[in-house]
Amino acid sequence: AASGVTAHPSGGLQGSIDGHKWSIGSARFVQLMTAGMKPQGDNSDIWLADEYDWYARFHLDDGLRRDAAQAIAALGAGGMDLRILSGDSEAAVAHVAGELNLAHWQSRLSAAGKLDAIRSIQQEGRTVLMVGDGVNDAPVLAAADVSITVQGATELANSTADFILTSASLLTLVRAFEISRMA
Repeated sequence: AASGVTAHPSGGLQGSIDGHKWSIGSARFVQLMTAGMKPQGDNSDIWLADEYDWYARFHLDDGLRRDAAQAIAALGAGGMDLRILSGDSEAAVAHVAGELNLAHWQSRLSAAGKLDAIRSIQQEGRTVLMVGDGVNDAPVLAAADVSITVQGATELANSTADFILTSASLLTLVRAFEISRMA
């Protein structure tokens, strides 16, 4: 079991096992915590290393929810200016943006970077709805005019959101907007 585990938001975790320091997280984070060895591979991978060597690389490939394209198309047709603000790699975010036909996207954003983007939009006098699911989305969910988490979101994200979608379908979000416009 690890002891002295410290979480570094948007970076990873560091702790000790049998007197050795271990790190798991982004390549940049783990590289800072090791002897400076440079990892090879995709920037969206998760890395495991002790202070001397790299031991594992985990490649994660999140797929889109089955109805994501349909929900995004419906929201866009309803007049919403849709954007992706993500901490993921440029290649991953560009791929998702292409799948969803979204022209406005940003990658490799920290929680602070997402917050800056939201505040910039608000300073233009626009109302911001944020949909998120991760720990690093919590500050942005709290700052948005309206915030929603989706099924499977972290507890921290859920605790800062105004609404929680309990359905796996993103079309529930579309239906919520249809109902809100009836009032």
